[in-house]
Amino acid sequence: MHLQIHPHLDTHHQYSRPLVQHVAFTNSSELFLALLLFYNAGVKVERTFGTYKYASFLAVTTVIFTAVQFVVLAACSLLFLRVDPAQQSGLEKEVERSWVASGRSPAGPWGPLFAVLFQYHRVIPHVWSMRVEQLELSDKAIEVYSLAALLAVSQGTSSVFVAVLGVMVSAAYRSKRGPMRRLHKYRLPVRVYRILAFLLSPWVGEIRRPQRSWRVERPDRPTLAVREARLAEHSATVANLTQQTSRGFEADLMYQPDRNWSVLASYGFTSAFFAD
Repeated sequence: MHLQIHPHLDTHHQYSRPLVQHVAFTNSSELFLALLLFYNAGVKVERTFGTYKYASFLAVTTVIFTAVQFVVLAACSLLFLRVDPAQQSGLEKEVERSWVASGRSPAGPWGPLFAVLFQYHRVIPHVWSMRVEQLELSDKAIEVYSLAALLAVSQGTSSVFVAVLGVMVSAAYRSKRGPMRRLHKYRLPVRVYRILAFLLSPWVGEIRRPQRSWRVERPDRPTLAVREARLAEHSATVANLTQQTSRGFEADLMYQPDRNWSVLASYGFTSAFFAD
């Protein structure tokens, strides 16, 4: 469900669209590219930030992206929207069909995705790089940036707009100057984080992998005769040992949970003698 100022918000009063627009993409192609980007870039950023900071980062950037997106689209809709004169007779028709006039943006988590991609560009180093003439390529350019470019132009200038807006919000989150310099220090309340983790983990979390055997048939358990033969072999090996002497120290270490967490230790000299 995409966000559109006219007529969904100003006429039909569908005020839930700014929030539900982040739920799903418009088509399967965009969904496929977004999943690849979240897997290649989002997992590495989450491991660098930590799960708690990563969740706070997504929450902050999504809220700021939604607010700025709504303000910009509403302003464009008010400035460029023109209505046919037949509106006086009860017929409303938009003369301008562009996304700027109607205040329309594509559906999907564009803001969080491109915010993650910007952080990926800044904090994750490339593994390898190569130069072809004057062009320098790396694993990040091939695996991430090329897919991000395809996704950014998938719906023309409207998708370019939300992609650039997501990058700008992520840059503002990372900046340490201006009114948003403390955004990177914000963390979600622990209780809210646990509730979101409980609700979203079945859909976006990692499930337990199924156990798979490395052989077709289960190996046979050793019988009593086999175990007795192994025990006899071990006893014979020990009996054939030559005279050896082993000396060392034996220590007992115990923590006493007092005020200073002192350590009580005792040690003694030991000697072991092996004979035929």
